[in-house]
Amino acid sequence: MSGKKENLGMRSKLVYGQLLAFGFLLTIGAWTAGTFVKMYLVERMVVDLYPWAAGYFNPHMSKLVNYCFTCAAFAIFYFIFLSDAFINLLKSKMNTYRPAANIFFIVLITTVLLASKPFGIVFQLVSFLAAGICSLLYLCFPELFLKARFRHG
Repeated sequence: MSGKKENLGMRSKLVYGQLLAFGFLLTIGAWTAGTFVKMYLVERMVVDLYPWAAGYFNPHMSKLVNYCFTCAAFAIFYFIFLSDAFINLLKSKMNTYRPAANIFFIVLITTVLLASKPFGIVFQLVSFLAAGICSLLYLCFPELFLKARFRHG
């Protein structure tokens, strides 16, 4: 009986760890999306300034858009993914999660976050989106991953 309880405790820690990794991915992805939107807007923006004021105007270094996107992503994460309804959903599916799959998604998210910096911003957004959607699908519907059978040959 206690072995089953310890296994459930380890599963819950891995599931909540995966949820935390997803939260990091969501907020860092929002920061990157804010950078992308800011670059898009700055390229199309025409500002007539006096020559002496041009040195003080540097919209590329402004971080207001990034902070707005990050705050919105954190609010989404907090109010949706940390809500009682979502936590109860995770608890109801706790017996169907596989620790190896949770570890895989935690490592996948960590690898995507660490390896995406040398590549362009579009690669960052696509890789964040792909890893986040796969991780979230596994958290919400672990039964889909259990039914998947791989054929050899």
